[in-house]
Amino acid sequence: MCASKRAQVLDGSVDIALGLRGAEGDRFPGTSLIELPFLVQDSSSGSRALWQLYTGGALDGEYRDYKVLALFVHDPGLIHTKEKRVETLADLKGLRLRAPNNTVAEALKYVGATPVILQVNEVMPAVQRGEVDGIVTNWANPLPDFNAHMKKHADTKFYTSAFFVLMNRARYAGLPVEQRAAIDELNAGTMAAWREGLRPVSEKYVADLAAGKFPAARETYRRLLELSR
Repeated sequence: MCASKRAQVLDGSVDIALGLRGAEGDRFPGTSLIELPFLVQDSSSGSRALWQLYTGGALDGEYRDYKVLALFVHDPGLIHTKEKRVETLADLKGLRLRAPNNTVAEALKYVGATPVILQVNEVMPAVQRGEVDGIVTNWANPLPDFNAHMKKHADTKFYTSAFFVLMNRARYAGLPVEQRAAIDELNAGTMAAWREGLRPVSEKYVADLAAGKFPAARETYRRLLELSR
């Protein structure tokens, strides 16, 4: 098992760490909620929701000992199996499946599967030893020889994993004022300023289309904004 990134930040072994919430066991329980099945549709909206949850104060208690630089999730993961095709929840019964965290493990147990919690570096050795029948992970996970072993794929938005970027609070406090301000500005959402800065371009483009080739441009653009939130 890899050393706890959270613990390394807390004891000052490192100043900043990127970590996987699931690798921290039962730490950050509020954050773990976003890992529940079928809650997150994509990494962008899921990450935005998690960050807004944090900035709104809902997660203050579990991060009070750290300077939080980022919280985010990956695109939804799915179920990959060596032999059995999974099409319904009932098909999961009896399968030994790699789970990335306790949240996903609870869901797998509920439907009769046997979850085996493994971090990324442990997954393929377990597959090669025949200890699991499948893997719950996302497409972007760079597992060596994955395609040689996983032949069936149930492409569901089954879960996501949460990640954190934490900084040692004392180390942050010891930075010059201007450096702390730069970090805080990034945390406050620099992209919002970019979006507002380019708003006139978008509005003009929509107005030109509405006046000419696409009269429904304003309503269509408004609908796109709603759908992309």
